[in-house]
Amino acid sequence: MSAIPVHDDTRHVGIGGGNHPTHGVTGNNGTYGTNAGTAIGHNGYGSDTGHYGGGEFDGGRATVFLRPMAAPSALGNAALAGGLFIFSSYIAHWWGGNPSIFSLFILFWGGLAQFIAGIKCYPARDTLGTVLYTLWGSFFMSWGLYALLNATGVLPDHGLRSDWNDLGSWAVVLMIFTYVCAYGALARDWVYFGQLLMLAFGTTLAVGGWYGNSGTTIKAASYFWLVAAALAAYRSAVYIWEENHGPSKLHPLFRTARERAAPMMEAGHGEPGVKRAMPAWQNRADRALGAASRVGGKNSRYSTETGTTRV
Repeated sequence: MSAIPVHDDTRHVGIGGGNHPTHGVTGNNGTYGTNAGTAIGHNGYGSDTGHYGGGEFDGGRATVFLRPMAAPSALGNAALAGGLFIFSSYIAHWWGGNPSIFSLFILFWGGLAQFIAGIKCYPARDTLGTVLYTLWGSFFMSWGLYALLNATGVLPDHGLRSDWNDLGSWAVVLMIFTYVCAYGALARDWVYFGQLLMLAFGTTLAVGGWYGNSGTTIKAASYFWLVAAALAAYRSAVYIWEENHGPSKLHPLFRTARERAAPMMEAGHGEPGVKRAMPAWQNRADRALGAASRVGGKNSRYSTETGTTRV
């Protein structure tokens, strides 16, 4: 676990003990805590007592700790690909069988595993992955649970290839946020963008099919989903290959110029923490510096905010 200093000019109060390495806030004179009114630093003991019982200071430096982790999107894309393939190939009549059997795989792999990947995208500072994988993970968990309840007679049977307004309403939510994520992926790489665009197109057709009772439209949607599944599987594979063998021209992602130029460490956007703790007067001062200073530019007070580059 490494610590990188983050500039911050607000008044901070440490959480817990004054010298706690993960919850204290390190200032110019040392570490301040809410349980003591002293400052413990390199120069010995101080006596700066704040309004909250702990030390209070201006112009200090906070320390943020990051925990290394594997790329959550590798799991998210793999689970999305697996769930989409089973779900879509069944709708496309590639194979028959009882949905209550393959729903178990969709429930746990396409649903639960993907949902966990989405939650892990939070500490990885990947907002796109958080929304995308929790969204589709929730869908697959919900449908898998429905299939199990249907198999036990709790819920009535309903085919996937016929009129189904209830499922159509789920698909409307999937469609809207998948388009939102697709536009975000446009700034990353063309494989990711193509994957989410196919996913969104297929979901749009599914909305029309389930609301309009068109089996042909629903089947057409399944083929768009199968293309999205193939791209998701490829993108997950590239994560694994690059982690073990390094980048290669044999498996490109066609990253955009914006993504290739992105710094290894970049400022967060809309994140709670030291940046958003700025008082109103300081926010106005930052706005006067221009857009570059607010997103980690050369003159930004947040240019050293911790973060991880996307893969």
